[in-house]
Amino acid sequence: MSPLRLSIEALLKGIPREQLEELGLPSKGELELTQLETGSWLLTLPSNQKTLNPSAELILTPLHQKVLRLLKTHKPQDLIEGRFENLLSNEELAAFTELVVRNKIIVFKSSPRFEK
Repeated sequence: MSPLRLSIEALLKGIPREQLEELGLPSKGELELTQLETGSWLLTLPSNQKTLNPSAELILTPLHQKVLRLLKTHKPQDLIEGRFENLLSNEELAAFTELVVRNKIIVFKSSPRFEK
């Protein structure tokens, strides 16, 4: 399914401008809405659109989107640090690392029994 294009100006009718700026979204242009799974969507700038807001750190590429989708679809035991990275190709691993470094993915310990 191809992403749905949304006008940011149309979003401003339902979202206060302050919240849009707080999220780091540009004030003009379009966004793409992609369903990852039932009840879960990904909102991104189109790949052909440059960031209009300098505070927006990262434009999610299709590779970033794929990594995020993999995080949602793998079993919890596959998401343990070290295991998940082994499931990724070199390109996916680079995108994953970038998302972690830029705090788009938060690494956490779900249980004290896990070292990592």
